[in-house]
Amino acid sequence: MTVVKVERTLHHPPEQVFDFVATNHFQNHPRWDPDLLDMQQTSPGPVQVGTTAHVVRRQGRRTVEGTATVTEYQPNRSAAWDVEFGPFVLRQRAELAPENDGAATRLQLAVDTRARGPIKVIVPLLRGRFRRTMEQSATTIGALLDQT
Repeated sequence: MTVVKVERTLHHPPEQVFDFVATNHFQNHPRWDPDLLDMQQTSPGPVQVGTTAHVVRRQGRRTVEGTATVTEYQPNRSAAWDVEFGPFVLRQRAELAPENDGAATRLQLAVDTRARGPIKVIVPLLRGRFRRTMEQSATTIGALLDQT
């Protein structure tokens, strides 16, 4: 298990940040994550616990496909997803806290990466890469929100 967390204060209210990061997660995640090539919702209806999506991710020189499932959805507060790619499971979470009387939001992104089988020994070695990707993602989320 490898857990990485990053945090940013965004100059947007929690409702706007949650809409971008959680409600429209499947449309927006490929915009902020350079390794995520595609993410399409596969279950009907609005996003809620149990909603699923098909995911295509770049892994080195190849692509891998997997499934994302919403495991938590608390409007304007938190959301979480389990993403499975073969032996890898990424437990992603976003937590939001209002700041400046609701004019800004402290966004914390976390990922708990796990693997099954022999490949699990390399997961701790990837912590630095995960952190860099998440730092870049948090910065990009802020920049994309600033454009709205």
